[in-house]
Amino acid sequence: MKKKMIKYLTILLICNITINYIEGPIRVHADTLQEKKDKKEDIENKLEANSDERKAIEKESAKIQKELDLVKTKMDKLNEEINTLNKENKNIEEEILEVEKVLEENYEIIRSIIKIQYEQKVGGYLSILLEAKDFGNFLRRLEVVSNLIKNNDETIREIKELQVELESKKETLTKQMDEINKNKIIVEEEKGRLDKLNKENKAKVKKLIKLQGELSSQIKLTEKEISELESRGQEINNEIVSSSGGGSYNGSKMAWPVIGYTTLSSKFGYRIHPISGEKKLHTGIDIPAPAGTPVVAANSGTVIISRYDNSYGNMVAIDHGGGIVSFYAHNTERLVKVGDKVSKGQKISTVGTTGYSTGNHLHFEVKKNGTFVDPMNYL
Repeated sequence: MKKKMIKYLTILLICNITINYIEGPIRVHADTLQEKKDKKEDIENKLEANSDERKAIEKESAKIQKELDLVKTKMDKLNEEINTLNKENKNIEEEILEVEKVLEENYEIIRSIIKIQYEQKVGGYLSILLEAKDFGNFLRRLEVVSNLIKNNDETIREIKELQVELESKKETLTKQMDEINKNKIIVEEEKGRLDKLNKENKAKVKKLIKLQGELSSQIKLTEKEISELESRGQEINNEIVSSSGGGSYNGSKMAWPVIGYTTLSSKFGYRIHPISGEKKLHTGIDIPAPAGTPVVAANSGTVIISRYDNSYGNMVAIDHGGGIVSFYAHNTERLVKVGDKVSKGQKISTVGTTGYSTGNHLHFEVKKNGTFVDPMNYL
């Protein structure tokens, strides 16, 4: 029976170790006063970066607008050229129609002349004369034929040259129109590209303005939280100093306050802020652990604080004598009250994330005569 009990306890122990190993360290931290200040500074830097980005985009937008104005000028010029060419084209078409009308009206005579020219027969001219109805008509025909014979080559040449010239002009205008239309397409594409960029930049600026408002609101909220933390921190520190009694500290090493969890997510000490480069103090240590994990008194003493605070959540402070006080914050529940005498290792609360906190953990501090000291020197 005894062997079975030992075997059973061994299995439970192995299971407990395995569960703790799988769970691993939980990375959480408290939003302490210094962290709130760091957070505010980070937001201010983001706000400044936001402002710089907005200025850069607005500068780019102004440049794009200038390009758009130039494109518009090009478009206006091209449209003006197109209108001019259309008018010229219309005039040429009217001239061509006029020539065609003259040719049509004189078609019969010109056709006869061309026929005679190609046939090179005088009989062709005689037939025109012999078709006269009377002597007067004959004389008129004779005059026309004489003039035509004299001027037919020049007349035909001039008409043909005029036709060729007009057709050439029309062809030139068509080519010019095609070239202008090609340029117009290029300019329209450029305008489309610039319009798109302009639209995108306006959307970016709108988004940045919205983000700027959100960041400004966050700064105001963080400033309020900082003010509360500073006020409460000072009040609590004054309370600890006034509540701690005399006597002397027994000098013994303190017990680790969170059973089974020794990993720190934040250590005590001065840190260089990654952005501002300022040296700032983190006033305690943060020990991450699951909610409900037992928190024990680091040493024997008297409970001088046990209540809920908006900043520190459920908090407990124990006076160990000699000006040494241990402080436990962000607990889920408090298991002791002011005036209780506690012994080293006694369960006083459970791990939680109450107050200004971003995850389950214990924020543990040690104060000597009201001054923060490194808890690791006592643990």
